[in-house]
Amino acid sequence: MIIPLAKHEYLKSEINGFVALDRNWDGYGAIALFPTIGATAHQLFVMLGSAFVDKVTDIFPNPHGTLTIEWENRACEKLGLEIGVDNYSYFINYNVGQPLLVNGQDILFDFKDFAQNLETLLRDEIQKHVL
Repeated sequence: MIIPLAKHEYLKSEINGFVALDRNWDGYGAIALFPTIGATAHQLFVMLGSAFVDKVTDIFPNPHGTLTIEWENRACEKLGLEIGVDNYSYFINYNVGQPLLVNGQDILFDFKDFAQNLETLLRDEIQKHVL
């Protein structure tokens, strides 16, 4: 019998696997996820809490050593976050209007703004949370 992992444990396992990748994991010279980025992602998930972590729709490493985490709501609006060693960026693509693009140096330092944007994206899918 297979017992499903909680979403946070699943994502933690995925991140640890990305960190453990060998150089050239994609066959085109990719580097593994930097361990510091994995640690940042783990801390971000702890700070967000299970309501937001459970709504992660995709997570994947990028060939230049960064990590992308995506959330999508029922209306197919998406937030895509890329975490790097010294910076981060994310976009929110709403169905109406221009996408929101944000760049910064430390996602944990800028957590409140990020969390508010994520909460806005998922407003109809989670109960109101105080972050």
